[in-house]
Amino acid sequence: MLQFMAPMWLWLLPAMLALGLMFLLRQSSRGAVVPTIYFWTPDVAASAAARGRRIDPLWALLLAAALVAALAAAQPQWKPSAATVKPTLAARLAMARAPGSKTAELFLRERPQAPGASAGAAPQCHLRLESAPGRKPPWRRQFLLPKKFWRVGTVVAGLPAARRMRATLMAPGYAHETFLLTRKTRPAFALLSIGRPGRFLLRAFSVQPGAAVDNLRLRPRIVLVDRRRFSLSSAGHPAAVVASGRTPLPGLAFSGGQPVRLTKGISPQKTGGAGALRAVHFRHVAVRRYWNVIPDKHWRVLAAVAGHPWLLERSASPAPSRGGATLYYIGSKLSTHWTNLARRSALVILAANMVRRARAAPNGGSGGRTVGIQTWTTRQIPRRKHAATAKRPVSLAVALLLTAGLLATLFLVLAATRG
Repeated sequence: MLQFMAPMWLWLLPAMLALGLMFLLRQSSRGAVVPTIYFWTPDVAASAAARGRRIDPLWALLLAAALVAALAAAQPQWKPSAATVKPTLAARLAMARAPGSKTAELFLRERPQAPGASAGAAPQCHLRLESAPGRKPPWRRQFLLPKKFWRVGTVVAGLPAARRMRATLMAPGYAHETFLLTRKTRPAFALLSIGRPGRFLLRAFSVQPGAAVDNLRLRPRIVLVDRRRFSLSSAGHPAAVVASGRTPLPGLAFSGGQPVRLTKGISPQKTGGAGALRAVHFRHVAVRRYWNVIPDKHWRVLAAVAGHPWLLERSASPAPSRGGATLYYIGSKLSTHWTNLARRSALVILAANMVRRARAAPNGGSGGRTVGIQTWTTRQIPRRKHAATAKRPVSLAVALLLTAGLLATLFLVLAATRG
């Protein structure tokens, strides 16, 4: 189907045709000048009239070049008809390998509400997995995905954990879709909870990339604590400890047996700690209850409420390379009765900064082994026909411009030859 990107230029076509006809008619209506009436015979008159009505080919060539240039200015573009374009298989792929496993697993399902794929019309399709071009030794595996599994999703297990591979989806009446899968190792960390640290604090750390809850094989290890009886030795040499409530920590003493209650919520004020409080803002955080603590000289106050320490940090002691842990303390329980920190983005950003610092520690603590969760990023490879059309959307306009330039050049050459 022929389309014009700038159709307003098409008005030049009738305008140039009208100007060209007016010019040619004016040229043909000019009278023949003769020196005397003696030579004006019927034969001479007929030949003079014939010469007056003859169209100069140079002007006709120039008119053709102008018409082609006007057509090119409209930027014509040829697009295939919608009836000839096959629908696409809208799919969602996710591939990963569990720690310690030698094979990978691929999850595949139809992407809902996607162009070219309607609910209930998903066909039976074939899945072909093969090595990327240039990879040796080459390999290929094919699977048949029934219509039921294609709609609700299926897992293909036992796949080779190659660094790069290609996945192709094929179905009768549908266009082939090709995806490039690239392996990426994401650093993981173990997340352990002792006591009742609160579901909000646990959720803020579990949404961090690479978080593995209650996995004792991973390093670094971050421990969340809210318990009145706790010792660092029972945590198994963690890289970081995040405590809240009345959890006993080294060098931290509690003043009074009851928490401090405020009639009106107060926002914490930053007092230091650019690393842990990077991009953290407490403007919309309100604290209504907190424990009044007295830290020793090894603790650093990061934020305070009404002049009292509320968020504290203690550097790893002994050194991180010897398995020391960085300690963090939050003076309020993460519940709506104490503070609204759990409902603000500051908690997630604070957890991300703590995880980043725990990963930066040498060895991430002592003992255990550091592993990573491997996933494959998916990138869809466009079809060649669509890619060529996207690269040259005005190829017809370029061809018309070249034609107009060729006609204009030919006009100049003929004019120079006749002159």
